[in-house]
Amino acid sequence: MRLVFVHAAGSSGDEWVQQRLAFSGAYEVATPDLPGHGRSAEEPLRRIEDMAEWLERTQDIARAVLIGHSMGAAAALGVAARAISLRGLVLIGAALQPRVPEGFVERVALDPTVAVERLATNGFARGTRMAVVEKASAYLARTDPNVLAADFAATAAFDATAFVSRVRVPTLVVTGAEDRLTTVADAEALARGIRGAELAVIDGAGHMVMLERPREFDERLERFFRGLSG
Repeated sequence: MRLVFVHAAGSSGDEWVQQRLAFSGAYEVATPDLPGHGRSAEEPLRRIEDMAEWLERTQDIARAVLIGHSMGAAAALGVAARAISLRGLVLIGAALQPRVPEGFVERVALDPTVAVERLATNGFARGTRMAVVEKASAYLARTDPNVLAADFAATAAFDATAFVSRVRVPTLVVTGAEDRLTTVADAEALARGIRGAELAVIDGAGHMVMLERPREFDERLERFFRGLSG
């Protein structure tokens, strides 16, 4: 089974480092950098719909499981609404209408540390180890400010309401119990909108659940993958 992991705004495929280790032995794992991110030399994309098209065109997603986090979840949802050939869909830290504070995009374009500080302040559960916070923050800090601002602008402009009813693949919605960027209520609303979707709430985790609680996160995904294989 092929697993394609799609990263969040201002991040890169490296945010899935724990999942590469956990799943590469049993599955074919891809953790691409979206255009303009990480090691990609392509021009960044300005709309979630364009990111979805890029994934369809470049990532061999036929019969794959598409796993997206935050902005990456929005792009994965855009794919799933059009591509019934997917084997499964996992949406992490996602919302029907992602919230981006007023004026945030403009502030990030001038000073990318605004995004880093927002993630550090609101993106993690209480008691998260500082090493985890620093690792996740470093992904944003390395991203070009213009790319970072474009990511948040694309996220703010995206509305998944019209997409969810068109999803026809097995879906798992995952959220951290202490996520303050996309809340448990956001995840519940998203899961209700997708026919047959499962909801998983990971205790002791915030928005960066895959880094905060990798064992619990990976075990929940593994159960979902096994269900697809069965």
